[in-house]
Amino acid sequence: MAQTINMRSAAGYCLFTRTGAMGDNNSTTQSIITGRLGTHTGGYTGFNPVYNAPVGIQPAQHELDAATLLQVADDIDAAVAQIEAYVDSPVALPSTMGGLVITPGVYNIPSAVSLSGDVILDGLGQINPLFIFKVGGAFTTTSPYRVLLINGATLDNVYWRMAGAVSFAGGISIFRGTVIATPAGAISFADGATLLGKALSKAGAINLDNNQVSNTELPYVGPLPVELTRFVAERQGVAAQLSWATASEKNNDYFAVERSADGRTFAEVGRVAGHGTSTFPYAYQWTDAHLGQYAPAVYYRLKQVDSNGAVIYSPVRTVAGVPATGSPLQLRAYPNPAWNGFSVQLDVALAGPAILQLNDCRGHMVAQRQLVLVPGSTTLVLNEAASLRPGIYLVQLRQGALHQALRLVQE
Repeated sequence: MAQTINMRSAAGYCLFTRTGAMGDNNSTTQSIITGRLGTHTGGYTGFNPVYNAPVGIQPAQHELDAATLLQVADDIDAAVAQIEAYVDSPVALPSTMGGLVITPGVYNIPSAVSLSGDVILDGLGQINPLFIFKVGGAFTTTSPYRVLLINGATLDNVYWRMAGAVSFAGGISIFRGTVIATPAGAISFADGATLLGKALSKAGAINLDNNQVSNTELPYVGPLPVELTRFVAERQGVAAQLSWATASEKNNDYFAVERSADGRTFAEVGRVAGHGTSTFPYAYQWTDAHLGQYAPAVYYRLKQVDSNGAVIYSPVRTVAGVPATGSPLQLRAYPNPAWNGFSVQLDVALAGPAILQLNDCRGHMVAQRQLVLVPGSTTLVLNEAASLRPGIYLVQLRQGALHQALRLVQE
């Protein structure tokens, strides 16, 4: 995964369509384009020969040479073929994006996708972390939204292959990455929308309206997200102890603690005030005394809220629920999420043979243990899990007619 897609002659473009018109629809305010733009088969409307650009940045120019344009179109096709050749990650993303923290991988979403709110692409400190999103339909956005890159993620290694039209809502919103609409799809920008990256279409018009488009990262002038350095959730008896730390904060109003019984639907259960703007590290804690209501697991995340109302979300953390009194079979795993494997704790009331199985999110078995259990508590280390790719897995324990299952997250 530590490589990038070869864009060849298309690398310097920020707007291109093989077949379609290209226009700037705002008659009073001109869009700011940093990078080349062109259409192989189509006309230009509302463009001056040379676009305005920030001071010190080479302004965009129309590309009019037919042979050059055809080569760009062919090179975009070659880049799409390279994208399609990557094997999809087993992790499934929702068709409604927002409030997600996504690690490097190849994500196939077979339907249309909508985006509202923040999506954080976390490079995990890897060298050239690659993010590929294969969207099976149209892609729409609702303002405000932001695609944020952290921990080594870069514009050059974020690709969005869309199988339909792409619509960027306006307002205070920033989208990042290379967007390719194929086999067909118009690309439209509402008033004020910003794209850092590229917008390329195999067959479809590209329309702008007072926008900023750049194929290089530009200085961000808005509030910076809080730099979260640690977030841990641990069970302490019948309660859950959450602790987290920040290295710096800017306009940090508060943290909302959100809880879920299924890892999908979250609700706010508490708030902890932030420290506004600070360059000093701070540590935070919050205790959930109601862990006993959840079995076999409870999920937590932090929603950090700026003073202007903008939000970003932390990764999700899982805590094993409190076992129900008298239950003959219990299953727990820790740490969860994990980096290099899991330990599984089995609490059983009856002696006898049992099967412990680990499946990926598609139901494929990746590990299995044949066990002979005795009453009491037994801890097993799943060394097989150390080589798993990042994603969601299911561990299942069967003992006769008894069955327990638990969701695991490998980061």
